[in-house]
Amino acid sequence: MQLRLKRGNSSYTFHLNVSVSDADIPGLPKEYFHWVGVQFTAEASTVHGTVNAYWPLVAARDTKYRHPRRRTSIAPQDIQGMIEAIARATREAQEQANRIEQARLAHSSKDNTRNVITGKLNAQKWTIPGNKTIEMNKLINGETIAVTTQRGKTIKIKFEGGILKQA
Repeated sequence: MQLRLKRGNSSYTFHLNVSVSDADIPGLPKEYFHWVGVQFTAEASTVHGTVNAYWPLVAARDTKYRHPRRRTSIAPQDIQGMIEAIARATREAQEQANRIEQARLAHSSKDNTRNVITGKLNAQKWTIPGNKTIEMNKLINGETIAVTTQRGKTIKIKFEGGILKQA
């Protein structure tokens, strides 16, 4: 079946290929045929050019104007672009989740290392003057810091291979 519509400077051509279904439909008399849509194509010729829509590739909803009559119509939109946009959004969400997980693991690792350093400092009865978190981060990064011994003496230490060493 073919339907051609003209509206102003635009024309629309619709092709609908159908076939007869062998299935009996409840409530439909036996002498009636049940037509099943097999393929649909639409071509719109406008002042901006020709636009095509096809089914059964993908029936895309045209919600551009939010008009209730067109809500479930087949729209001439870039289906491949939509598929790529969905894949890109999924990939970006996965990458963001991976970055968050890596940051969480790094933070957890730093916390565990700080606990190890705190245990070793307590065993030696050494104290860190000033901001302990900043100084411990310096130790974790391989820098040398000053600590105070139990007798009040200041010494320089470094954290290497899980061991506190005097520098």
